[in-house]
Amino acid sequence: MANLIASCALGDLQWNGVAKVLLFYACARSVCERTVMDQKQLNLFVIENHDQLYHLWSQQNARNLRVCHIDFHCDLRGMLINHAKHVAYKIPDVRSGVDMGNFLSHAIAEGRIDAIRWIHGTPGGRSCDVNTVKYTEDFTSLPYNLAIRLNRLSPIPLEYSVCEIDAWPGPLPGDFLDIDWDVFAEREVPRAELEQRVEVFFSKKLSVPLSGISVCYSPSHSHDTRQQFEHFVERLKELYLAARINVPEERRRSNVPVHRRLIPPAIYNPLRSVYYACRLWLKRRGIY
Repeated sequence: MANLIASCALGDLQWNGVAKVLLFYACARSVCERTVMDQKQLNLFVIENHDQLYHLWSQQNARNLRVCHIDFHCDLRGMLINHAKHVAYKIPDVRSGVDMGNFLSHAIAEGRIDAIRWIHGTPGGRSCDVNTVKYTEDFTSLPYNLAIRLNRLSPIPLEYSVCEIDAWPGPLPGDFLDIDWDVFAEREVPRAELEQRVEVFFSKKLSVPLSGISVCYSPSHSHDTRQQFEHFVERLKELYLAARINVPEERRRSNVPVHRRLIPPAIYNPLRSVYYACRLWLKRRGIY
């Protein structure tokens, strides 16, 4: 009898041990699945054009952002970057005001962004864009480097890096994850590759705590893929258990340069095409 009681007691202890292990595993799994920040506080902003994000940050008086910028384009036109010194300089822009191609430059100049990592695919990046961010080592940056030596440009502290999406491991904790749909659906990208590119993104280590998420459709750059875009947004929303916020677009101001208004389209458009082709030809041979 004593042996039977001892055996039962030992069995109970073993069962309790197994139960505790199972309970611990269940709790650990739950925690891992929610390694993102408190989901009730995470917003997913859905925008039509990318400069809406600048206005959103301005309204929120956002500061000290660390932006993971996933985009075919840099959106840093009018910015000169010195990698070695981790600083940036605001330089003259081809257009005045804030637009889709320079909204990040304005946010950096206003002290809203401390760090930015630009993630792009192939095609994509500086070699595929004419009016893009400049580096101090670029040939065309010589006059700006002279202005820096003469102390005519003020440095802005900035951590900056670039990575192709295939080599990108995923966002860092605390990042603001900023995604432009054109990184998957840009008109230079074969439409048949869209789904594959989206799956590459979702294969990354995404379950980290973020400070916010934005997704931009960019109709002027993307294939007509609204349905796929909405599906992508819903997948992100479910992954982060985020609150979707559709940001209304304000009435856009005309920001057409003077020369565009003076030169007839029949003359301007062919000249622009030749100019862009020449610039891209040089860039794809390493001349910036």
